[in-house]
Amino acid sequence: SALGPVLSLPGSEALVTSGEGFVRVQTAPFARRAWVHESPGGFVAGASDRYELGFYDVEGDLRRILRTDQPVRAVDDGLRAAYEEERLADAEDAEARVALREGFESLVYPPSIPAFSGLEVDALGNVWVQDHRAPGEEGGADTWLVYDPDGRILGAMELPAGFTVHEIGEDYVLGRATDDLDVERVLLYRLRREG
Repeated sequence: SALGPVLSLPGSEALVTSGEGFVRVQTAPFARRAWVHESPGGFVAGASDRYELGFYDVEGDLRRILRTDQPVRAVDDGLRAAYEEERLADAEDAEARVALREGFESLVYPPSIPAFSGLEVDALGNVWVQDHRAPGEEGGADTWLVYDPDGRILGAMELPAGFTVHEIGEDYVLGRATDDLDVERVLLYRLRREG
């Protein structure tokens, strides 16, 4: 039989705008979201507004908490400007840029950016947590911190920016990436574990 509710986490944040004859739903600036991933004997879950993950068993009982003292980064004028520049660069045309600029005037930003932006569990039960990349910080690799099933840090792993992880095996990382010409590719990276 069903267990019923096990855990309450916030949903993904969205920005809803409406006008005469339209409603637009898009990702909110610095949107925080809930992350849940199955793990051996249960699941790992947390909300990205703070660096804290709960390890739960199959009945939904909390077994341990992983927390770091990594402070959340406040949303300042520089981050707001970088976010707005990215949005304007993605606009289809001049009319869309004008509409975006008008929308920026009433935009409400959260007090901080997400503490992390990805959660995976590999074939050995290790938990991978992706550092959040703020607007204006393009280029370079994405950093993932790797924890063992008991929440002890094993190290950091860098994966190419824009690479979306789909599966982490004992000796590989499988995912996809889109190149500069918007061509999507499936990539398999060999993973060499030490120790």
